[in-house]
Amino acid sequence: MDSHAPACAGVGSANAARNQVRVGSLNRLSASGDSSTAPSLRTAPTGRDGMMRAVLCHSCYAEPDAMPDCGACQGSGRATRMPLCDDPWNEVIPGLWQGGHDVRSQRHSACVVTDQFDVVVSLVARRGYGPDEGVEHHVFRISDAVVDTLVAERLQELATVVAAAVRDERRILVRCSGGLNRSGLVVARTLVELGYSASDAVDLVRAARGPWALTNPMFVRHLKSL
Repeated sequence: MDSHAPACAGVGSANAARNQVRVGSLNRLSASGDSSTAPSLRTAPTGRDGMMRAVLCHSCYAEPDAMPDCGACQGSGRATRMPLCDDPWNEVIPGLWQGGHDVRSQRHSACVVTDQFDVVVSLVARRGYGPDEGVEHHVFRISDAVVDTLVAERLQELATVVAAAVRDERRILVRCSGGLNRSGLVVARTLVELGYSASDAVDLVRAARGPWALTNPMFVRHLKSL
């Protein structure tokens, strides 16, 4: 199985609790959904037509120079299954963390957020996964699919909020289901907002969260178009 970034250090308690807020058209919701355990492997997301959509190979990322000789995907540049991460979240740059609701341990409590962070951005919300009452919590539901004009506008808005929190030296967690693609998109978009190039942003996300991060080709295409 592919290696991932080492387990993150324990995240200390946040400073003063922040009020829950709404940011523009980003709806703040109370976490809802099931809290069932997850398998150690996830199938690739499906499109609106219900067909399985392949993701980028975690080794060559469908790069033309590397793809023909890639043993991981046999030259296809694609994968249909991906492993879950070992860690609930990992730090991408100081103060900015990326994570999810599912990890290999399949323990519900492993990914529960209490007051470890000042700001939590949830792209998927499930009942019982926190954060604590009073922690600033933004919920923006997004599918692991295309980035259309509306989603791009919301991403820009959200990246502005998260980047401001990073500059204020607050502790921020951006999370989705597996903590790989949707959270990676928001974190990378935030890094671009902070002045990183798109390529460097993608590399930083993968270095922190593992090689399967940002394997949604449409997300990568959007980031590199910025």
